[in-house]
Amino acid sequence: MILRKARDFKLKDQNGKYFTLSENKNKYTLLVFYPKDDSSVCTKQLCNYNENIDKFLNKNIQVIGISTDLQNSHSSFSKKYDFKFPLLSDLDGSISKEYGFKGVFSSIKRKLVLIDKDMLIVYEDTVLSIFYKKAAAILNLKILKNI
Repeated sequence: MILRKARDFKLKDQNGKYFTLSENKNKYTLLVFYPKDDSSVCTKQLCNYNENIDKFLNKNIQVIGISTDLQNSHSSFSKKYDFKFPLLSDLDGSISKEYGFKGVFSSIKRKLVLIDKDMLIVYEDTVLSIFYKKAAAILNLKILKNI
């Protein structure tokens, strides 16, 4: 596996508060790029991660959802399901594109990016939008065995 430096970014969350990746490097960060708030599979995916948030936190992993939806959409979606992690608005899609979530033709897919404490990308996974990787599969990744 080739490690590469994660691009720093600053985006607003569902509450209008800024999240800056480099200010959160004291833990692992799981970026969860997803297509749309309140859609069927996105809801299942994020609810699955929310149900397992304590397991992520026990491994010192913060979960961060990212989509191009507006802040008020994120706010409504987050309140509806009581998400325990931020949902960031990438309004212009630049961060999504930088991390490989949005392709040339903006095909709809899901992407996970795991960043370590040194801001290195240690794991990436991309799937079609009708699928998602469950929390148990992420938590059992070989890269996480020693943390």
